[in-house]
Amino acid sequence: MNTLLIALFLILPLFLSALSLLFKPLVRTLHFLALLCFYAAGVCLLLAVYHTNMNGMTFTTQIHHILLDPLFVIPIGYLGIYIPYLIITYFLLPKKKKPNSPIE
Repeated sequence: MNTLLIALFLILPLFLSALSLLFKPLVRTLHFLALLCFYAAGVCLLLAVYHTNMNGMTFTTQIHHILLDPLFVIPIGYLGIYIPYLIITYFLLPKKKKPNSPIE
């Protein structure tokens, strides 16, 4: 199972990069999905900290509840694939040459 997860972590960003280079509208969709995931993870953390403070507990004793929450794990899992995808896509895209600026 661990080998499968590691293989997917390596293969999925490459697959997404290839798809995004072939289908340009997919890039905007992946960016929008990443934005939603950042927002969802932030809200999940915010609610966990709020409930911890309201109950008067120490945040470090409640950290495992946050890490096991599916509303936190799923968006963070996508971001774990999305960030390598961005890096791979950046290296695969041809660099645009800047025009010479007439500063003389």
